[in-house]
Amino acid sequence: MTSYTPDSSSNDFETLYRAAINSDEVGGVARDTAQKVVERFFENKNDGQLSDLTAQIQEAAGDRNIDRILKLTEELKRAKDTEHERAMRLVKFAEEFTFQELLQAFPSDFKDLAYEIGLLVIQHTQQGIAKSKRRGGSASGSRRVSRHKYLISRGDQTIEAVSNVGSPKKPGAEREFFEFMGFTVSEDGRSLQPPTFVNIKGETVTIVSKKAVIEDLMAGHDAWLSKGYSIKVQEQTPEPSGA
Repeated sequence: MTSYTPDSSSNDFETLYRAAINSDEVGGVARDTAQKVVERFFENKNDGQLSDLTAQIQEAAGDRNIDRILKLTEELKRAKDTEHERAMRLVKFAEEFTFQELLQAFPSDFKDLAYEIGLLVIQHTQQGIAKSKRRGGSASGSRRVSRHKYLISRGDQTIEAVSNVGSPKKPGAEREFFEFMGFTVSEDGRSLQPPTFVNIKGETVTIVSKKAVIEDLMAGHDAWLSKGYSIKVQEQTPEPSGA
């Protein structure tokens, strides 16, 4: 996976964040961690009084309790007025003080939040690393790569497919696989019909390989699923990269 480089020309960090979250270049661990951090910052700290009163009014309406509805409606109005006054005070407060002054005024609160966010990042990153190690096996041997064995099914038919190492083989060497996936292999084994396919990202794959087809199926592309194909990883075995 390539590293994600944001558009440094923009200072709209919300837009940059949303672009990163939706980018295919950003891994699942990074995406999940970022979302957790943002959710923590915007977590609702209100006591839920307005929601509680609204729910009680709905319950009273269901019981047709007019007196209780009127009483609760008055309470809801007072609560909304209080909330509005509080919001106006916060606006005035923000106009009078800078963020740096807020940090100085509430050092303990911001310090606790900073450490909590830091711990959250560590925990989710470690979880992602652990999952990656379980999937990829030991990364100690740079001269060894992992070959996955897949079971691909359609209807009552199933074939076994092993991921290739190195350069893609000619279609003729993978005739059973490609024909099972709906391609036609030429007699000399050099070409496929159709010669291309559109992957889950909407990109036209011009060099059709077994790896490209398997990755697209593993990604859950509806073009395959709608034809009844399914896939699962049977096992993973390390082999020398020169195999």
